[in-house]
Amino acid sequence: MKIAPIALLGLVLPLLLTAPVSAVLVLDNLTGTTPSGTLNFKGTGGFLPYQEIGITLQVDNSSDFQLDSITFDFGGAINTSSPAEVSLWTTGSGSPQGTLIATLTGPGNPSNILATYSPASTVLLSAGAEVFVVLRVPTGSGFYRLDGTADPFVVEDWSFGGAYLRSLTGPWTAIANVPGLQIHATAVPEPAGAAALGIAALLFGARRKRR
Repeated sequence: MKIAPIALLGLVLPLLLTAPVSAVLVLDNLTGTTPSGTLNFKGTGGFLPYQEIGITLQVDNSSDFQLDSITFDFGGAINTSSPAEVSLWTTGSGSPQGTLIATLTGPGNPSNILATYSPASTVLLSAGAEVFVVLRVPTGSGFYRLDGTADPFVVEDWSFGGAYLRSLTGPWTAIANVPGLQIHATAVPEPAGAAALGIAALLFGARRKRR
């Protein structure tokens, strides 16, 4: 049985349109050269108190996205035998930190580098969703520094909501510092729209065949 080209197109279109396209830069302020403050996070032990960094981000509301990577500008570090950890969370009710989505993989001992962290498995984020990124040292007394920047975001498809610090027992406290970061993500087309196009193409092909 032969299938008309337009009907075949109708079968293939949904598959093509629902497949993610290449990852693109959705948030970026690392292209400038104006340093402004630092953000430190540290494990327990040593002469400095435990501290975590939190960052609120909002996904662009044009579509769902698959998170590809988050890159931070790390300054110096002390006792890098205690690895740093980067994790992604939902936002909570009354707190910027909600439920864990994924722990990202990347350099455990970043110092004076641009360090990139990515999910080990697919992380899909809904259009317009707000998420919370946490940087911490889960064990040991390691100390890491993110370099802040006064440069504006040159790419801002996603939104930076703010930065926070938290001690071992205290609540998250908003701070004015802005860390240098880049985020790559892949827009995921809505399956329903792609399927509708496929059905339309099939109907058009059948109509041409009857003629």
